[in-house]
Amino acid sequence: PDAQEVCDPDGVDENCDGLADDAQPDTDESTMSIWYADTDGDGFGDVSVTALFCDLSAGYSADSTDCDDSNSEIHPQAAEVCDGIDNDCNASTTEDNMARFVDDSGNVTDYTSIGTAAAPDTSAPSAAGSLTLCDGTFYMNWNLENDLTVTSISGDATASVINGAAVGAVMVLGNYPDYGSGYSAALDVSNVTITNGNAISDYYQLAGGISCADLAVDSTVTLDNVIFQGNDGTGNSGPSAVFTYSCDLSLSNSELTGNIGNYGTVFFQYTGDLLISDTVFDSNQVIDGGGASALVLQGNDAYTQELNMVDFYGNEAADGDWGGG
Repeated sequence: PDAQEVCDPDGVDENCDGLADDAQPDTDESTMSIWYADTDGDGFGDVSVTALFCDLSAGYSADSTDCDDSNSEIHPQAAEVCDGIDNDCNASTTEDNMARFVDDSGNVTDYTSIGTAAAPDTSAPSAAGSLTLCDGTFYMNWNLENDLTVTSISGDATASVINGAAVGAVMVLGNYPDYGSGYSAALDVSNVTITNGNAISDYYQLAGGISCADLAVDSTVTLDNVIFQGNDGTGNSGPSAVFTYSCDLSLSNSELTGNIGNYGTVFFQYTGDLLISDTVFDSNQVIDGGGASALVLQGNDAYTQELNMVDFYGNEAADGDWGGG
């Protein structure tokens, strides 16, 4: 009866009181094990919160490698995703080239990459929602059937690049089937670079970057902190970066540089409201008798067209009649 109760695998009752091991108030701590609090129940414990028990108790784990014990989706065996969080508790794991799409119902699709230079992705999301891009390059030629918001997780437009792989326009929308995707949609893009789009499809005047054609003026394109660089509209005799036909267009805090086409870098045509603000057109070019190199505006006076704090320099109209601006 005077024996010290100790932890043992068989739960021996050393002091003859009918209780064994960790049920004893006088258990020898030198024989106990250290266990780590597993508050979130993911099987991985917090190294900073410990307790001594003979055997594993509920709410604890033998593992001490959890880096966030308040979130069961964060632990060393979790998959890394594009959310700006160290999901797998390994700071060396990169989120580069990953993306996350969340539809308007809250369903999540995680991408480890989007397309390749040899095979750009052509499967735009089948529901309205938001696409977040981590740092990296994403290859796509998307015809949009639903509203889409696109942004980078870092907010750095130079770090997240959408590349058209020189085989088609990057994004097309609008319910005018001959020019657009056949569907009205709202496109909102921010904090990314759009490059290497090439207007070589069958659509007339389709820009290499983003095109919207919607006779009902139901589609909108909103672009903020977007860099359009190295897009080509010559293959289809169109503009290089942005073409809208009866769509509202807002372009702000952006830069369009080094694009080449036949009808401007941005071609705003027919109806819809236009706002271009705090934006630079630099070193763009039109060739083969096309229109102005930077901006072509053919708007209906029933709508509003406004340019505010817009810089034009270094643009060139080679063999064109409409000037370099």
